Amino acid sequence: MKTNIFLTMVFVSIFYSSVYSQSAQDFDLFYDDGTPTVQLKFLWNASTFFTTRFTPPSVPAKVVKVKYYIAAPQGNNEFDLMIFSETGQDMPSTVLLDKTPISGGATGWNTIDVSEFEIVVNGDFYIALVYNGTPIVLGAETTPPLSGRTYDTDC
Repeated sequence: MKTNIFLTMVFVSIFYSSVYSQSAQDFDLFYDDGTPTVQLKFLWNASTFFTTRFTPPSVPAKVVKVKYYIAAPQGNNEFDLMIFSETGQDMPSTVLLDKTPISGGATGWNTIDVSEFEIVVNGDFYIALVYNGTPIVLGAETTPPLSGRTYDTDC
């Protein structure tokens, strides 16, 4: 298995209730500066995926949106979205959102509303963009410092 480290341009919007106040807050989690420096294309392999680990500022937290960056349009820009929790071993474990087909989107930032799935996390979680047979070109950042939270895997 080949694994590379880089920073995929993925933002996650979460909703959480602060343990210090009763007010609920929206919060965007991201580990890049929002401007891609390279393009990444899914390889022609059904096991290829890009994933980013996120750490919410407070738990429990509800994942409500996933934002991703399309660097160059490719047909319908189709892929599968998955969300995993982590069990403390720095690896995705429990599936919180199984392969959900996503299509469409234009060059630049695109948003997926996942609030209907009621995804609640109690610690680190992973957003995975999974190859489903359709090419897609995503934006990524290689400018240091890198977070070390994003991986692409070609199994």
